[in-house]
Amino acid sequence: MATGPGNGSGSKAQSSRPISIISARHKFAQLSWQRLTSCLICEAIALGALGMPKAFATLGMAYGIIFTVAIGLLATHCSLLLAKACLKLPHLKDYAEVMGYLFGKRGYWIAATMLVVCLTLSTASHVLTGVIAFNALSSNATCSVTFSLVAAFLLFVLALPRTFTEMALLAYIDFASILAAIVVTLVTCGIEASKQPGGLQATEWYWFLPKERRSDWPQVIVAITNIVFAFAFAQCLPSFMSELRKPDDVSKSLWTLGGLEIVLYTVIGSTAYYFKGHLVESPTILSINPTMEKVAFGLALPVIFISGSINTQTAARFLYDRIFGNSKHRFMDTAQGKIAWVALGFFITIIAWVIAESIPVFESLLAIVASLLITAFCYAFPTLMYFGVLKQGKWNESWASVGGTFVHVAILALAICTVVGGCSESHTYPLSLLTLALI
Repeated sequence: MATGPGNGSGSKAQSSRPISIISARHKFAQLSWQRLTSCLICEAIALGALGMPKAFATLGMAYGIIFTVAIGLLATHCSLLLAKACLKLPHLKDYAEVMGYLFGKRGYWIAATMLVVCLTLSTASHVLTGVIAFNALSSNATCSVTFSLVAAFLLFVLALPRTFTEMALLAYIDFASILAAIVVTLVTCGIEASKQPGGLQATEWYWFLPKERRSDWPQVIVAITNIVFAFAFAQCLPSFMSELRKPDDVSKSLWTLGGLEIVLYTVIGSTAYYFKGHLVESPTILSINPTMEKVAFGLALPVIFISGSINTQTAARFLYDRIFGNSKHRFMDTAQGKIAWVALGFFITIIAWVIAESIPVFESLLAIVASLLITAFCYAFPTLMYFGVLKQGKWNESWASVGGTFVHVAILALAICTVVGGCSESHTYPLSLLTLALI
């Protein structure tokens, strides 16, 4: 058969297409463990860190430190379980696919719905936090709807990067922002405490709360639940891991994040409680003078919007990958792919804005959903992965197996208690849960 120029060029075009897609895929596998750590910090540590002192005031200094360290180690352990499951099943690229492996198609769709709802509500909470910050910075009686539209626009624009490698660059700014806000808040707390009548000795704080200062049981539950939520980030971990250049490096990121969170939360909680005592508010920015409150909120603006936008980006990536599968639009910069990506980010942000503005009991609803979804993603589901993916052999074949089974059943029981406790008290203390659960 004769071979003309047309046949040769057609063959060349066909062979170049998969090569182009393969090279485009490479862009989505460039995340270093350092940048993964940056993305995880962006997801995990935000303005809610400044709610820790209120938990310390409720529990007392000693129990505040004990619960912070213990829950931090527990959260790190659960995230490592999730990471090990993802490494064992490298073809699974997000949380829903991992749950689908364990529980079939029904498990996949339930987890997918939970993931998108959780991330969208998180974006909605950042809309509200942006409004609070703008109101604190403004001396004019500007309509809160205007502020919420500005907040939603910023969340949308910052969620436009398509890869987590690109988002990690914004995450560095995010971390610098929250550190600056924390330092300003703690230094101001210290200066104000030293200038009060009687100086630092006049502040009323306790290692162990005396009987007359002990909080009621619902407040204790909320304080512990807030600490549990402060370490929540695992809902995004499988999606982040899908871009890792060296997947085995994930443990470096998780230990770095876990250690940083434990140290940072312990320092914030103990220092602000030492300076402000039982009068400390949540977040602690509200405990300082109005001028420095404006400064702290101004410094915190990047973290409010970047930490919110990474949730929008993760939700959009999940939906985008479902829409395009393994087609060229998923990996290459096609016009159709770009339009779809922008449209998804816009749609998620608009839904989040509508929820934040139109639901009268949004804070109570958010507290309940946060109790359920965040606890499931960060504590309960990783424990199920231990039994369904990681555990080898029967539960009673060795002392190590018996111990592992007992520990993870206990973690699952604690997760259920957190859900029940958080949901039962959300109507009484919704803002406290909101502060640390999702902002």
